[in-house]
Amino acid sequence: MGSTSRKAEKNSKYVEISVKITSKKKNPKLPILSAYEILNGKLKRISDFKYEFRRWSDYGTYLGNYVDYKNNFSHTSTIPFKLGAEISNDTIKKSPIFIVASQKHFVNRHNSKYGNPPVMYISLEHPKNILTLEDFEKDYVLIKIINRKKF
Repeated sequence: MGSTSRKAEKNSKYVEISVKITSKKKNPKLPILSAYEILNGKLKRISDFKYEFRRWSDYGTYLGNYVDYKNNFSHTSTIPFKLGAEISNDTIKKSPIFIVASQKHFVNRHNSKYGNPPVMYISLEHPKNILTLEDFEKDYVLIKIINRKKF
């Protein structure tokens, strides 16, 4: 859990993940990462991570005045991202948090002419709210457990 340029709502914190994603495709779909907590022997989804580019070439590219080739898989094979999910302090204090990737739900690159930033990764899909062990056999992958000592 780290600091972010965004401020979480009161009684919450941002959990952040820094990743570098490499792809040979020009417009790859990226996996949705979600945070889950244990509930009655199953995992309950508490938040989805949002993708942001870790850095922009300059402020003009962030505003959309220029194309940022460093954040475009059409021009580079590896892009660094920062992912963040807002989680309540109570959940962080009381339970382990499971970071899970979906293998069937994805975020896609979206260009918004009037957005700041003009390029972002979003999804209209959501992973399952409750996961069982069987879900991990086919559609989900455990990435990391935070607060492991809370078991």
